[in-house]
Amino acid sequence: MDKHISVADLLELSVSERIQFAEDIWDSIAAVSEAVHIIECLSGFACQQKNAGKR
Repeated sequence: MDKHISVADLLELSVSERIQFAEDIWDSIAAVSEAVHIIECLSGFACQQKNAGKR
C-alpha cells in the first residue's frame, strides 16, 4: 500500500491530531531496533542544544 500525505493534508488536522500523528510516527521508528542508534543520537543532540541555550 503506497499512501502519500502532503503537508497540506497534515495542516488540515487539528493540533491534537497532528501531535498524535507525530507520536505514532515516533513510536513506529522506536519499534525498529536499528532506530535505537538514531534515537540516541537525537537525544544527545537535543541535550546539547538545551545545554547550549543555557550559556
